[in-house]
Amino acid sequence: MRDAVRTRALLLLLGVLTLASIDASAIPVYRRQTGQSCAACHTAPPELTPFGRRFMLNGFTMSGGKTGVPLSGYVEAAVSSTQKALPTARPGLDPKDNAELQRVKALAGGAITDSIGGFGELVYDGVAERLRLGNVDLRYADSTAIGGHDVVYGLTLHNNPGFQDPWSSTLARTWPFTRSSGTPQPRNAALLEGLMAQRVVGLGGYSFVDDRLYLELGVYRKLSRDAQSTIGVQPGDTRSVEGTAVYARVAHEASIPGGSLTVGASLLDTDLGPPGGLGTGTAGVRNVGLDALLHWGRGPQEFTLRGAASHERWSLGSSVAQGLATNARNRFDNLRLSASYLYAKRYSAAVGVFRRSGSTDPLFFGTANGKPDSAGIQLDGFIINPFFPPPPWHPDMRTRIGVGYTHYTRFDGAKSNYDGSGRDASDNDTVFLYLLWAF
Repeated sequence: MRDAVRTRALLLLLGVLTLASIDASAIPVYRRQTGQSCAACHTAPPELTPFGRRFMLNGFTMSGGKTGVPLSGYVEAAVSSTQKALPTARPGLDPKDNAELQRVKALAGGAITDSIGGFGELVYDGVAERLRLGNVDLRYADSTAIGGHDVVYGLTLHNNPGFQDPWSSTLARTWPFTRSSGTPQPRNAALLEGLMAQRVVGLGGYSFVDDRLYLELGVYRKLSRDAQSTIGVQPGDTRSVEGTAVYARVAHEASIPGGSLTVGASLLDTDLGPPGGLGTGTAGVRNVGLDALLHWGRGPQEFTLRGAASHERWSLGSSVAQGLATNARNRFDNLRLSASYLYAKRYSAAVGVFRRSGSTDPLFFGTANGKPDSAGIQLDGFIINPFFPPPPWHPDMRTRIGVGYTHYTRFDGAKSNYDGSGRDASDNDTVFLYLLWAF
């Protein structure tokens, strides 16, 4: 079965290169609904322009285009190669080289009423060979005037904290937007890097004042392990939210000559149960983040700068008592910086650096020297519409062909011999060739 999937992925990657293409990840449903070009809502998808952000904040309800079945499809195939083979590969993966049909998605979205709209996806994970519910974001939005200020306000019901944010500068949404499912990844990540995705359901209220100031406050409750299994999410040894998690977000967007500048901050405060639900007590976690997004363009040229930093503090008294941690308090810090260049909405090159660091705790972080540190540089380039426009019989078809490279200077705590058996961080360097196809 696995060999057959790899073969299909390779055939797909080679065959679809000849298909019509523009900027994949834009959802054709929204293009049909609004009658707007993809460039109106996106710089390089999934990043949004100021207009695209307002479409989202107004509940995906803007009209002006054609009506039709609000469904789209999305395929992601990839070929990846790691610098040095892993001693033990993940189940179903080769230790060094992989060709995978990573994801196939059925997407639904758009206006339901004049003030209610949304987005949802059903995902087939080609690596795990599992069908699951993906990201869901349902919104109610309206506008009013208060004391001379124009206010857009709304409610968002969603299942991935941070995914509902319209800016692509937070840890939950920032670059790189496409990653390999078949390459080594650091053991530790921040909560808002997807660790709570599809494991919770949340309701948030937000407002956007005078087209500048964004405020959001949301609460989350966990999905039971049985519910996670029902929707196709593997609970594994993850920690689950106990009680109510609180998320707060503030951002200020300003227009500048040729573009926009946004600065923001976020807060996530929650209690988490023991790994796998086995044990007693909870761990208190508070994540404080800062982010910034600058977009500037002139003629066919566009530049985007992104920065995101977070400080995560864990209170682990009950974990120490159960032998799950050495320290009663641990920290985990995260930094991501990236810059992208886009020419004529077709050609893109990007570079980014990342750094994760924290306390020393072998029991909690699970690394050989007890540190969670990982760092490196990432490169990405892609071509949009490499051969010819979408065919007349399917003008909404979109594809993207790209290549990425990741170089690690630290991995799971160290630069060299990070696992105690002689493996260096740079042994995990990877090349990643990908194809995205939206239709």
